[in-house]
Amino acid sequence: MNDNSNNPPEVTSAAVSVPRNKSLSARMNRHPRITALVTGVVLLGIVGISLGIGLYTRYDERSAKFDLEHIGRIDEGAVAFDRNGELLGQIALKDRRVISLDDVPPHFIDALIATEDTRFREHNGIDPRGILRALISNIKSGGISQGGSTLTQQLARHAFDIGGRTLDRKLLETFLAVRIENEFTKDEILTHYLNRVYFGAGYWGAEAAARGYFGKPASQLSIAESAALCSIIKSPNRFSPFRDPEAASAARDRTLNRMKDLGMIDPATHAELSGSELTTVSKTARETRPDYLLAAIRKEANEIIGQFKDLDGLQITTTVDATLQTEAISTLAGMLRSIEQRDDYPHRTRSAVENSSEKSGSYLQGAVVVIENASGNVVSAVGGRDFSDSQFDRVWQAKRKPGTAITPFLYAAAFSDGKVSPLDIVLDAPLDNREVMIGGLEGVLGEWGAERNDNDYEGEITPLYALVAGKNSATVRVGQTIGPERFESYLGELGLNPESTGYPNSFLGENRVRLIDLVHSYSLFPNGGKSTARTNLIKTIVDKEGKVLYPVPGSFELELEQKIAPEAANLIDLSLRQTSKVPPLSRRNLPMEAGTFGAKGGTSYDSNDSWFIGYNDTYTWGVWIGFDEPVSIFKNAFAVETAFPVWSAIARSLPAADAETITMAEQDSTGVCITQGCQPGDNCSAKHAGDFVMSLPNTYLSDKNLKPCPVHNDAAPPVEIEIRESPDLFTNFSPVMPAAPIIEGGNPWATPKNNHPKNNLPAKAQDL
Repeated sequence: MNDNSNNPPEVTSAAVSVPRNKSLSARMNRHPRITALVTGVVLLGIVGISLGIGLYTRYDERSAKFDLEHIGRIDEGAVAFDRNGELLGQIALKDRRVISLDDVPPHFIDALIATEDTRFREHNGIDPRGILRALISNIKSGGISQGGSTLTQQLARHAFDIGGRTLDRKLLETFLAVRIENEFTKDEILTHYLNRVYFGAGYWGAEAAARGYFGKPASQLSIAESAALCSIIKSPNRFSPFRDPEAASAARDRTLNRMKDLGMIDPATHAELSGSELTTVSKTARETRPDYLLAAIRKEANEIIGQFKDLDGLQITTTVDATLQTEAISTLAGMLRSIEQRDDYPHRTRSAVENSSEKSGSYLQGAVVVIENASGNVVSAVGGRDFSDSQFDRVWQAKRKPGTAITPFLYAAAFSDGKVSPLDIVLDAPLDNREVMIGGLEGVLGEWGAERNDNDYEGEITPLYALVAGKNSATVRVGQTIGPERFESYLGELGLNPESTGYPNSFLGENRVRLIDLVHSYSLFPNGGKSTARTNLIKTIVDKEGKVLYPVPGSFELELEQKIAPEAANLIDLSLRQTSKVPPLSRRNLPMEAGTFGAKGGTSYDSNDSWFIGYNDTYTWGVWIGFDEPVSIFKNAFAVETAFPVWSAIARSLPAADAETITMAEQDSTGVCITQGCQPGDNCSAKHAGDFVMSLPNTYLSDKNLKPCPVHNDAAPPVEIEIRESPDLFTNFSPVMPAAPIIEGGNPWATPKNNHPKNNLPAKAQDL
């Protein structure tokens, strides 16, 4: 018997067992590409999950930093009233009026959901279907044509500053939307959305939009009006009924179609409303909104209570007259439209610019301001035509060339410094423009100051008459007695703070000033040389609890300060009150109901700026018309044709002037022919169909021996001026002041003839 117990058992092939991992390894070795693909997918999955977790954590943490309570804290701003307690409007960064969900009709909510977020009631802040739909649309268009945002996402970006249209903003917006959905109910989200969303034209929130576009509260909106407002949200500029009524109507009809498809309105209602006329508030009603004024009130309120402090809930009583404000806005708007309709108007009209892609505000503009002489209180202020298009205020912010409207201050400076007497003789004759530096170096200085094309040189005249009649060359000769440096310094002392030119062209208003400063400075003349330190818009400010914040108890009102010598101010006042007797104003329908007034037109070189500034015993008011980027309004656009009609209309709207002021004409006085500074002649009152006999107080005549008028008596021949060619000796002329400025006589460009009293003018320029 064989003992085989120590031999190993026989192993057959069927019993061989191969390790599993060794089999997988073998397979991977046999298929390396598949192996690489699987490995890559696994790794990408791991990386993707890691990145996803990282992104989620990052945006979750960022979104958590936003205070969701801010969504319900909406600053309504302050409320402003006029001097009589009439509501002017809200003082806020945005035109917004907070309402509740009950303040809008159900069909408004239907239109909103149909237009912006049909699944609003179902989603949790994010609508994947909407995102996919927007993604497909964006791929097809090659850009971002749709946002796919829910109402909640839109609320997030309206409530918080989270950047522009970027992927980063979209992700942050999404996380915020989820937080908002967890924090607020759907009705609360709708309420906050209605108060925050932008509807174009400067309107924020449904209530402001309803009143702005349709002149009614949101609670009274019809189905068609609700659809029109909600359709604006997608593109406030493109679908604004003010800018493009046809596009707005088409967008409204698309919303109505969507409402029908969703069963929100029946087919009969849809058929009735679709294609119907879209009627908004009139253009006149839009233009009379005092937006520029409200912005100015807000600025002054901030200066009073501290910059960037909360204005919410304040009640501000202003110095403004709401009735006059409305009249000033509509009058200015009407005149600007009238200018745009002239046959010789060379620019595009406002409506043409608004319907194009041109720069905002690049059409004809204007501004008006009215103040009280005794207090400096602003009664009315209009800073432009359309605040929603351009927030630049031409009353307080613009600095423009006043042209010949600046000349009363030149004469006041000369009289105050004793350089010129009101009855001296100054030559009104052609002047080489190189002595003035306006519009180039060649030729004779233009005579646009008289505001008419038929102006004549009149030889020897008094400074008073030169001011009244707007004589440019005579005015420059008066300016030469004090020089441009002294004149600009004088303007600074009066609060005009002009931009210095350093040349004699400042005598004719080439240095820019603000309208508010020019009007305020004109009030010096009816005030005997006094004015307040500044103008004022606000009378009182009261907080939510009724506490008076301004004026501070014990404070005093603005007091008048003496800025111009009384004698000089009164002389200018007397002269400016004669302007109504001089062409072209003597040919106009003058606003005599405003009382006796003094006024001066101003036209800058090349008709870029038109001004008219004037006053009665109670008010001073002024008008400016021009373009923000200076250009000629139209050829020979004199202020008497452009700014004066507005000024005159406002004069007729002013409250009756006080009758207590005693003018110099009522004092002990003597009649003087202001053209020659002599005893009145037979024809002095008939000259130019105007009365140039001015009553001057005897204090001004104590050292004057008045002689009979040498020009206006019947026996005196008229004065003729001969214009001669420019002499060669001016070839190297430098624009500097003459060594000995001349007032009486002395100009190489003119020679009086026919026995004029002064016939010995120097023949050479160096004799100046």
